[in-house]
Parts: sequence; C-alpha cells; structure tokens
Amino acid sequence: MRKTKLFTTVIPSKLFECMGMGIPVLHGVMGESADIVEKEGVGVLFEPENSDKLCENLWKLKDDTTLYKRLKANCLNSAPKYERKVLVGRMLKLIEESGLGSGFPYCGYCTGKLINQSLIFGGFDLIVNCEWLRVNDGL
Repeated sequence: MRKTKLFTTVIPSKLFECMGMGIPVLHGVMGESADIVEKEGVGVLFEPENSDKLCENLWKLKDDTTLYKRLKANCLNSAPKYERKVLVGRMLKLIEESGLGSGFPYCGYCTGKLINQSLIFGGFDLIVNCEWLRVNDGL
C-alpha cells in the first residue's frame, strides 16, 4: 500500500480474512493493523512501498516452512478474537458500561434520543445519528 497517513488509521478487512483462513500476511501497512500483525504473530511486516522487501519476505515465507507453519497456526488461533460477533459483544459491553445501553439510549453529545446506531468494527468506533445532529448538521 501507499505510504500515507490515511492507511495508518484503517485496518484492511483482508487481514482478518487471511487470518481466518490461516494465510500468513505480508503486511506493508503501518499503524493499528501492523500492531495486530505483530501482536498476534500472524505475518511479516515491511515498509510500505518497499517492493524489494515485499519480494524478500515472500521468498522467506516460501523457503522457511517452520516460520510459515508458525504464522499459519497463529493466524488460526487469533482469528476468532476478531470475528464480528466477538467485536460486537465487546462494543455492546462498553456501551452498557458507559450507561448508553441502559434503557433507551441517549446521545452523549446532546442528551437527545438516538435515531439509530451503527458499529464500525475496526477500531471500535460508534457512529450515532441523533436528533441534534440531524437538525444542526443537516443530516
């Protein structure tokens, strides 16, 4: 991927798909997604836009079967932590603990009733549309 700040703030969904299939990741993205790859031991990191390192690491995975098997096992073992149901459960627990989940949820910004809620799974962002935002931001 390109070496831009934007890519340090997102987690490519392909990361979790590869983990779930036991495919070690050659990861040329820095930021939160690189932290996951490193923490879970599911792949090899390289600097974005460095095609030489990409090729070098590809050959490394091909030639080092012990490394490949270890990364594959780590993928399969850690993937369940990132399943949507698990992430939603964690998010709901956070919402309930914050008080937003008790009774009818209210917006923490304006204390108005929420019109809808949706969860974004990478990074645990909660997106809400409330009456105040709808009126004041033209939503």
